[in-house]
Amino acid sequence: MKLTSLRSMTISSPVPSIKNLYLWYDAIMEKSFIESEVSDGSQISVWYDLNPFSISDSINIVQTDSARKPIYRSSGINGLPAIYFNGAYFLKSQTNVSPFFSGGSATLFMVFNPDDVAGQKFVFMYPIQNCAKNAEIGIGVANFASGNFGIHSGCGIGTITNGNLIVKNEPVIISMVFLSTPLSAGTLANIKIYKNGGSEQSLVGSSGSYTSGMGGAYGSTLSPPLIGIRDDNNNGGYNSGFVGKMGEIIAFSKSLNTEERQEVEKYLGKKWGIKVQ
Repeated sequence: MKLTSLRSMTISSPVPSIKNLYLWYDAIMEKSFIESEVSDGSQISVWYDLNPFSISDSINIVQTDSARKPIYRSSGINGLPAIYFNGAYFLKSQTNVSPFFSGGSATLFMVFNPDDVAGQKFVFMYPIQNCAKNAEIGIGVANFASGNFGIHSGCGIGTITNGNLIVKNEPVIISMVFLSTPLSAGTLANIKIYKNGGSEQSLVGSSGSYTSGMGGAYGSTLSPPLIGIRDDNNNGGYNSGFVGKMGEIIAFSKSLNTEERQEVEKYLGKKWGIKVQ
């Protein structure tokens, strides 16, 4: 009954009504996975993109290697279904796509519960060009401080929060707003990060900032998005994987305004039992 109610909440959420929805992964919905894999402890071979506006070109992410398949947990985040990653498990698109920020702005929401926040633990990435335009998003970015959250392009070049933002075994909603480009290379304010709908986080630049060396523009090269791990050069050199449970990932190919962002955060908080400020 609870899942049925939450599925109805998802369908009626503000997410589909906001323009430029790019992808939507949700561990609760019936159409998210192959039916036979929806049982506690089962390996997940595909996580379907639920974006209702891209049926013909949905960005489904898959795993064919049984040693790399994440695990379905029926009670993963606050008693709700989620997908468990152990640092080696991951899912990856089989096709190259335009990154969600390739149009010059974007917004990303992630609901997850980390089991480990020591060192780098990447949640989502596009391997575009290492040390230049990769989008490596996760915990402990650039090894700047334990439990930070942010994005870097590899080689320590990143825009990140201060440490201890992400806490072990604490479910969290992270929102990232990528502001319009072009901006001056090295500008920190091209990205805003929020935790559980709270105030904008103070950010620091590591080896400059995420836009250092980019001329202020985000990468636009076609690339296969990954969830749960990093592959710097898109050649199978997987490393620094996320350890914990993931519940929902939503991306828009535009920077949402404050009202839109807060609507999505309130929906995610109510659904996942996470207090939104």
